[in-house]
Amino acid sequence: MKYWLSRVLREARERAQISRQQLATVAGLDSSTISRFEQAASWPQQIDRLVAAYAHMCSIEDGRELWTEALDAWRTHGSPPALGELTGAQQYVLLALQASAQQPQPAPPNNRQAPQQTRKRP
Repeated sequence: MKYWLSRVLREARERAQISRQQLATVAGLDSSTISRFEQAASWPQQIDRLVAAYAHMCSIEDGRELWTEALDAWRTHGSPPALGELTGAQQYVLLALQASAQQPQPAPPNNRQAPQQTRKRP
């Protein structure tokens, strides 16, 4: 869903010819936050406020229309497109996210200490 919402909002912003900087100013965020969101690389903490800013800047009366459009796209298309269908930047972000998800997680701390082995001297 994150991919489809970020795509719908980016397309709405581009149709309205609004820059990321203009949107960031209205949303009270940094333009790099908008960029990462539009690439589906991150999810802002206050997503409702961000969607409301997109709706306001794009002259959309009810921000829920954007959510509905994203949900419809998700239902229609399912998961995000295959890697070959993404732009270069989107491919880079997707591969980085996949790589970080595949990193082995550190083992939980073991409260029991292993017995120490002592070496016998000859």
